[in-house]
Amino acid sequence: MISLCKNMGHNVDVASFALRNNMDIDAHYAFHFPSQKIVSRVCWKIIRMWSALLPFEAISEFLNDRRWGFAGVKDALLQNKYDAIVVHDAWLLPFVFKIKGNAKVVFDAREYYPGEMEGNLLWRIIDRPEKVRVCRKYMPLCDRIMTVSPGIVKRYKDDLGVTSNLVRSTPQFYDASPRDVQNNIVRMVHHGGANRDRKLENMIDMFSMLDDRFTLDFYLTGSPLYKKELQKRAAGQDRIRFLDPVPFNQILPMLQNYDIGLYLLEPTGFNTEYSLPNKFFEFIQARLMLAIGPSPDMASLLGEYDCGIVADDFNPKTMAWALNALTPEVIMQKKMASDRAARDLCFEEESKKIVSILNEIGIN
Repeated sequence: MISLCKNMGHNVDVASFALRNNMDIDAHYAFHFPSQKIVSRVCWKIIRMWSALLPFEAISEFLNDRRWGFAGVKDALLQNKYDAIVVHDAWLLPFVFKIKGNAKVVFDAREYYPGEMEGNLLWRIIDRPEKVRVCRKYMPLCDRIMTVSPGIVKRYKDDLGVTSNLVRSTPQFYDASPRDVQNNIVRMVHHGGANRDRKLENMIDMFSMLDDRFTLDFYLTGSPLYKKELQKRAAGQDRIRFLDPVPFNQILPMLQNYDIGLYLLEPTGFNTEYSLPNKFFEFIQARLMLAIGPSPDMASLLGEYDCGIVADDFNPKTMAWALNALTPEVIMQKKMASDRAARDLCFEEESKKIVSILNEIGIN
C-alpha cells in the first residue's frame, strides 16, 4: 500500500508501532506498545471488563487512546490535514475519526473483527463487546472498506450492512518456473504464524499415514510455547523439520525449493473458516502445487485454477489419502497450473482495485 501510494505521486506518513524495516515514507508517528508484564495485562483486562459494563462510549475510547499511545501523536496528526487515511485495525477507527478532518477514510479490514479471537473465552467476555461496538459505529462511516476474502465481504454485509471491496492479500509477481520433483521425494512446506487456533498439529499427525516419499518443513513465527509443543509432537518423525523463519523478501525464493505448499486449516471460528491468507498466494507465486482442506474461499480459487488438491474434510487421514494418491506427473501438472495462476493472483493485478478505490474517493 505504501509503495503503491508513493508510485502514484503522493506523500505518505505512517502512524504505527516501531517500523520493522526502512520504508519510503515522509514521516513516522510512533504509538507505544502496551506493557506485556503479567500484572499490567491483568490490570488492563480488569479495566476493560468494567468499562464494558458502563454505557459510556467515551470511557472506552479514552482507555484505548491511553493504552495504545494515540494521545501522544494526536496533535501532530491533526495539523497535517490529510487527504486520505488508510486504517489497518478496528481499534484505530475511533481515534482516526477524531483526527481525520476532511480526509477520506479507507478501512483495510484484514479479518472479520467482531470474531477476531472467538475461540478465546476471555476475549469473548471482555473484548468482543467493544469490538462489535466500534465496528457497528464506525465502519458505516468509512468512505471505503476493503477486505481479503469473499466470505468476509458477505459477513460484513450480513451483520453490519456495510459494503466492502474484495482485495486479496497477494504478493508481487515473482518471475519463476516450476521445478521437477527430484528423486521421487515430495518436499512439502508450511510457513507462517504458530497460532494455536490453526491446529498445525493436524499436519504432523497425518505423517503416520503418509508414504515415505513425503517430507515437511515448517518455518514458524509466533508462540514459542506452541512451537515447542509441535516439535515435541513431531519427535521421532525424521521427515518433519522445524527451520528458522526467513526474512520477508526471502520467502518466495525459499518456497521455490519445495513441491507442495501444505495448509490443513481446520476451522476454529469464522476467520479461520473463511481464511484466504498470504501464504496461499505465496505458494502459487513460488509455483508450488497446493494441498489444503475444504476451506471455502481457498477451495474456490483452487478449483478455478486447478493448481492443487482439496481434501474432503479436515481429518489428517483424509489428507494423507489424497497425498498418497499423487504421482510426480500430477504434481507437476498442478505446479504448471500455479505458474499460469501466478499471472492473475499477484499484487500487480490486485493493486488495480486499490487504485480504483482511491480514485473513487478523489485520490488520483
